[in-house]
Amino acid sequence: MKGGQILVGVCAVAGIALALVTRVNNRLLLQQVGAQRQLIEQKRALVDSLHDELFTLQTQLGRVELTLAHLSEVDPDGFAEFSRYYDHETE
Repeated sequence: MKGGQILVGVCAVAGIALALVTRVNNRLLLQQVGAQRQLIEQKRALVDSLHDELFTLQTQLGRVELTLAHLSEVDPDGFAEFSRYYDHETE
């Protein structure tokens, strides 16, 4: 009987050790998940910010294109001068 009690004791200690290791691993995993969630939120905020900036710049570009189309109609020489300067002086 004594050998059976030792075996039960060893199994109990091994079970407790396994439970402790599992608990520590779970805590580490939860910390990693939390850090990843925070990183995802930071990246999402950056993407949203860049999207807003892109929208603003596209709107401005559209206004410039409309203005140039108008300029080409009302002042073709001025439009030609703009085009020459843009093509050769702003690189």
